Amino acid sequence: MTRLLSATLVVLGLFLLSARALAQEDRLEVVVQYIAGVNIYLNVGTQAGINPGDTLFAYSEPDGALLGAFEVIGSSEGRAVVTFAGRPFPVTRGDVLQLVIRSPGQTAPATRPIATSDELAGQATLHQENGSGISARIAFTDRGGVLSVRGTAVGMDPGHEYASWLYDNGSVAHGPTACISTNGQRSIMVGTWTVDSSGNGRLTATNDGADYAALGSFKTVDVRNASDGYLLVACGEVRVRRPAEVAQRPRAAPPVPAGDRPPPQQRLLPRSTPHRSLQASGRLSVDLNVLESSTQVGGAIPAPVDRRFTTPSLRFRTAVANLPGGLGFNTNLRASSRYSTGDVIQPAQSLRVYQASLAKEFESVPIQMQLGRFYNPHETFSGYWDGLLLHLGGQGLGAGVALGFQPDRQNEGVTTDLPKYTAFLDYQYRGNSLSYRADLSYTEVKPQIDLFDRRFFGLAQRFRLQRFTLNQRLQVDRNPETDKWEVTQVEVRTSVPVGRKLALRTQFSMRQPYSIFSSKASSGFKRERGSVGFAYSLAGGTIGADVTANRLDGTDISYAYGSHFNFPRTAFLSLGFNGSASYWKRNSIKTLFLSPGIRRSFGRLDSRLSYQLYSTANSVTTITTHTFDLAFSFPLTRRWFTILQARSQRGSNLTSNSLYTGLWVGF
Repeated sequence: MTRLLSATLVVLGLFLLSARALAQEDRLEVVVQYIAGVNIYLNVGTQAGINPGDTLFAYSEPDGALLGAFEVIGSSEGRAVVTFAGRPFPVTRGDVLQLVIRSPGQTAPATRPIATSDELAGQATLHQENGSGISARIAFTDRGGVLSVRGTAVGMDPGHEYASWLYDNGSVAHGPTACISTNGQRSIMVGTWTVDSSGNGRLTATNDGADYAALGSFKTVDVRNASDGYLLVACGEVRVRRPAEVAQRPRAAPPVPAGDRPPPQQRLLPRSTPHRSLQASGRLSVDLNVLESSTQVGGAIPAPVDRRFTTPSLRFRTAVANLPGGLGFNTNLRASSRYSTGDVIQPAQSLRVYQASLAKEFESVPIQMQLGRFYNPHETFSGYWDGLLLHLGGQGLGAGVALGFQPDRQNEGVTTDLPKYTAFLDYQYRGNSLSYRADLSYTEVKPQIDLFDRRFFGLAQRFRLQRFTLNQRLQVDRNPETDKWEVTQVEVRTSVPVGRKLALRTQFSMRQPYSIFSSKASSGFKRERGSVGFAYSLAGGTIGADVTANRLDGTDISYAYGSHFNFPRTAFLSLGFNGSASYWKRNSIKTLFLSPGIRRSFGRLDSRLSYQLYSTANSVTTITTHTFDLAFSFPLTRRWFTILQARSQRGSNLTSNSLYTGLWVGF
């Protein structure tokens, strides 16, 4: 563990030392702290020579293009409020800008061209896909060899990661094949999104070198949920325009001494400041699941046991911003009414609240707060909370603490039996070809009932360099019986590119379950797993295989062999094919699993048919089941979606039929 912590500190130090100052002698670097209607808040004021009435010329980089100009409408010692002077341009909270100040009465500074008419600009408005409730806007600037990308999004899940890709000119922005490359063309990764506690996303990336893609060489851009199998959640068409005239920027003017400037206004905001409007995004869905089963067990002529299960459910997830006091509200819940033959499922009605929290981001200092039920988005070990979270820091290094209680794991109810607290550090760096994220936390759970106290450290790291990825998790618990620190969880996953199409993948994991609800700290079932495999890109799809070694609590090693393929769309009748197969053996038990599938789109209707074979045998008996699965999904309107799914399972001692239907809307 000491080596792992040392390596983490070294990596963090290298990233912190690699930050470079962008400010030049004749320019002032500022950060956009807040946006309220047409007013924009900057983190500098009269102390930096910015006074009401000044005109500020804004640039994206020290030697970059002129974006536009601001007019200062209010300022204090450490804060300025500005509005657009002339044509608005894209600006997002957290943007770093370079400013040149021109005070009233000064002669206009000399200008010189900073861009040519070859510079191109583009913009995309991304609409939600798969009922995600996520929408986004992305702006592109192509300076010949360098593509700058800036984006904003709403409706994202604060606990998830998102990324964007570009697709060739044959791709489309709507329908079942939205944001998919055509004719074997490769997609180009733009970058990853930063998501705040209210579900607002921000994308900042620069593509150059091998990652450069010229405006006009791609037609669509997407957002995909990396935490949900890279599910497509938004897609849009990129529209390209050429500036009507060559952009100009003023030469730097020497700052006017503070004593020659008019005194600052006492009122920070003008009386005509517009109110921020309430914003809400999310997803509402209703679904119904019906299952009938017949089971035969025991006896020479066993009597079948027939059962029926019916479960209607309602799911609701939303993020509300701009509440009074600058608060945001996030909630995620599920309500179900469950009917079963013989009332074997209890309780019949359930309400599970996974999140219900107020969020606040302070303007003067980079502090974020959550109050209520939440999952800590800054560290990955302490789980769900009923309590308070405070986090200090923005992009880069941060620190925080969470205080409260652990929810009831059986029904997501509120209980005060398990108070706990966590202190943590987190760091993240997000670039186009390089990204790194780490969190280090210490947690204590102090039960108010007759259970052991629990103390543990957690360290998680995610590193990406172009196509190379490394993910690591480590958890160390204090054993209350022996008073010694023990490693209870280790996981390391890598993906190593070999050429443009081949990637080697390895994984190792060890888990020693820890339960505060048992009479012993450890349950004793230690599980170890190691695997090695590959994935190969081929004709618009992928194929792969792997071999896995498993060991349970020190027993003999067993092996599993697997393979998979996925071709979303082929030239043969526009069909898509996917499938997986696995075989594993442990002692006298042998198990085979096969799952081929086929997919076809008819306009906006998407259909899928799959088959699963499961067969397990030992020295006494063999159990085999066959399962057929047919599903249709399609949009009813631009916002409403539905899915119908039927499944039939047949085996020697089990027969079941199920029907699932769902309807959801994103907003």
